[in-house]
Amino acid sequence: MQPGLPGQGDLLRFQHGHQVGAGLDLPEPGGLEYALPDAPDGPFNRLLELQGLFLRQLSRVQYDIPAGPEKRMRWSVPDGTRDPLSGGYLHDDLVLSAALVGALEKMDMQPLSQALIIPAADPLKELDKGF
Repeated sequence: MQPGLPGQGDLLRFQHGHQVGAGLDLPEPGGLEYALPDAPDGPFNRLLELQGLFLRQLSRVQYDIPAGPEKRMRWSVPDGTRDPLSGGYLHDDLVLSAALVGALEKMDMQPLSQALIIPAADPLKELDKGF
C-alpha cells in the first residue's frame, strides 16, 4: 500500500504474515481513546467482545527487526496462535486496523490545490415555472 499522492507519508509495505513499514507503529498503551458502556448487556455487548479480542490480539503480537540497511520492524500475531478464550485461531486484523488509523492521523490531509467551482446554469430552474 502506498499513498496515492506525491509527498504524502512513508511507503507502507505488506508482506505475507507481517506488517512492515516506516510510520506503521503498534498502538501504544493508553494511545487509544474509546468510550465503553456502563452495562455489558444489550447492543454494547458486541463492542465489549471486540475490545477483548483486540486486547488479546495485541497481547500476542511479536516483532523483530531483520538484518539489513532498512532496519524496518516487522510485527504480527504468529500463524497458528490460538485465542485463549475461544480456542480458535488468533489474527492481528484489529491491531493492524488501529496501526493504520495511527498512520492516517500522521498524514497531512491538506488539499494539494484550491477547490475549483465551474459556474453553470441551474439545470432544475425550468422545473420552478409551474410552482
